[in-house]
Amino acid sequence: MLTKKVNSFTLAEMLVVLVLSAIIVSIALVALVLVQKQVRSIESIQRKKTAIVLLERGLRQDFNQGRAQCDLKNKTLTVFKYTDTVLYKFNEDFVLRNNDTLLIEIETVKFYLDGQEVFKKEIDAIELVLSERFQNKNLFISRLKDATFYMNF
Repeated sequence: MLTKKVNSFTLAEMLVVLVLSAIIVSIALVALVLVQKQVRSIESIQRKKTAIVLLERGLRQDFNQGRAQCDLKNKTLTVFKYTDTVLYKFNEDFVLRNNDTLLIEIETVKFYLDGQEVFKKEIDAIELVLSERFQNKNLFISRLKDATFYMNF
């Protein structure tokens, strides 16, 4: 009786393929974890930048649409506009704008009127120094003054 040889892989060949496949899959998983870590880091940086832009844009808009008064003791800024009133509360871990919370850590807040630092009255500029987590960024927002201000000065 003649036996016919069947073409197939040996056990050793199958084990080599399994080991190589396991190595490739583990390398792919490590790369995936690193990519996910990078994506989370980029998202965190983007959230910080967005919060800063929203705060800066809101302050600029409010400053130029109304009359601003500060209270350094309570770290508050109230902007009286024709249509409504906007209240800013500057805490160490966040900034509260009416009911909106911006997750920005602020180290120092300074209020100015005509270039002089003030502590409790009407203002025309504000300086915010952000925390180290926000690269100690310095924001200076001032009211745009029209020509009549300089003519009456």
